[in-house]
Amino acid sequence: MNKVLILGDSFADPLWPTDNGKTSWSTAWPQMLKQTNTVDNLAASGTGPDWSLSQLTNYILHNNTKHTDLIFISSSIERLDLSCYKHPSEQVHLGRIASGEIRHKSQLFAKNAVDWYMTDSWQQNRQIMYLGAISVLAHHFRRVLYWPALTLLADTLQLCVPNITVPSVGLMQLSKLDDASYNGQGLDDRVNHFHPYNHEYIYQQLHNWQTQGTTPAVDGITSV
Repeated sequence: MNKVLILGDSFADPLWPTDNGKTSWSTAWPQMLKQTNTVDNLAASGTGPDWSLSQLTNYILHNNTKHTDLIFISSSIERLDLSCYKHPSEQVHLGRIASGEIRHKSQLFAKNAVDWYMTDSWQQNRQIMYLGAISVLAHHFRRVLYWPALTLLADTLQLCVPNITVPSVGLMQLSKLDDASYNGQGLDDRVNHFHPYNHEYIYQQLHNWQTQGTTPAVDGITSV
């Protein structure tokens, strides 16, 4: 059986909040992958790519990944992995901390970062840096799917690593096609931000990527 490592944020988190606490959902694509794979899912809601990269390098150091497929969901680059956070999920709140909506000891740093540091060029360079890091580490895996969640790389950036696949559309855009009423803010009762019928579609695209080497198609997402 194939092995898959998943890293990312709430688009892949194996545990989803319910009225009775967090639970796994058999109809979500990360769980469906278990039909044909052994899956290590380290994705965690609210986290950013810095945190995911740390989890990835640690995993490589302690596991044989030669025959493993990697699905790396690159979430919002503004989610910095700061040491002052008590839990990685707090990374999602940087903007709200900066504005004072959430009281936190990192507010001054967050405000300065948002006002002066997180420029358009910084965001572009960070995107290149993350994909560059994945490119360096790709040889540890059989194949790699690098799927941006919220932002896409510049169209002019060319990828020269043969075992990396980058879909043409980000997961947030697909999630909005799934349900146009969701604006990316607040609670979302859809597990991993998709309805069940689109989880089935995503799973099938990932299965084709594994077995046929195809890039996941994004034109089959069904709107409610």
